[in-house]
Amino acid sequence: KRRTKDLSNIVDELMVKYQIGHDSPENTIREHWAELVGSANAAYSHPVNIERGRLLVLVSHAVVRSELFHHRESIAQKIRLLSGCKEVKYLNIRAG
Repeated sequence: KRRTKDLSNIVDELMVKYQIGHDSPENTIREHWAELVGSANAAYSHPVNIERGRLLVLVSHAVVRSELFHHRESIAQKIRLLSGCKEVKYLNIRAG
């Protein structure tokens, strides 16, 4: 049998793992999303998460998807200037 662990240690580990109480890069990007892509494009798009340097962005309008696709490099550069977001290298833009 395994030894029992102290509940406070487990809670601390989970808070670190899921970044509870800390600003994650995704939250920073969501807060500044309208400034990064413009308010019209932000109304139809939503940054979801970062995996292996790629920011997944779900877009609900085809025209906005095309607009973001054409400007994805400049948007990625603006994102890298935000604090804690240097790991974002590409935008993965999907319909959703």
